[in-house]
Amino acid sequence: MDSAAFAGQPVTVVRQPQRDLGLVVLVLGQPGGRQPPGTVVSVWPRGQVPAGSLIAVTAETRPRDRRHGNGDRDD
Repeated sequence: MDSAAFAGQPVTVVRQPQRDLGLVVLVLGQPGGRQPPGTVVSVWPRGQVPAGSLIAVTAETRPRDRRHGNGDRDD
């Protein structure tokens, strides 16, 4: 796996070709804000892996809501 080759691509573009190679793909979310949601940040492990291996694709998600409380707006 060449993580740098996948970084910045949409997770939908990266996931299916890896499955077609016989790999098991686990998509993990990472809240951020630097990239659009669904953009690949990293792939692990690096290097060659045998068919049937699990690979983790980390993709950007929406930034976390930084508000505190229960969501009620009783100001």
